[in-house]
Amino acid sequence: MNRAFTRLMMIAGLIFFLFANTSQAMMKTRTLKKAPAIVLAAFGTTTKAMVTFEYFEEQLKKSLPERYKNL
Repeated sequence: MNRAFTRLMMIAGLIFFLFANTSQAMMKTRTLKKAPAIVLAAFGTTTKAMVTFEYFEEQLKKSLPERYKNL
């Protein structure tokens, strides 16, 4: 019982130390912007997919307000 409790406490301590500063790191690197953001991400695509992204970008720029079109 004592050995199991010791192992459990060691694992709990390790988990605590690994994740204790995660929220602080996120707060330090996170910046809030006033303007909205649209993020597109694609993984594992080929250059053939560029046509789709260009079409999407064109449609997006048509629907955005004027001040966001040239970003």
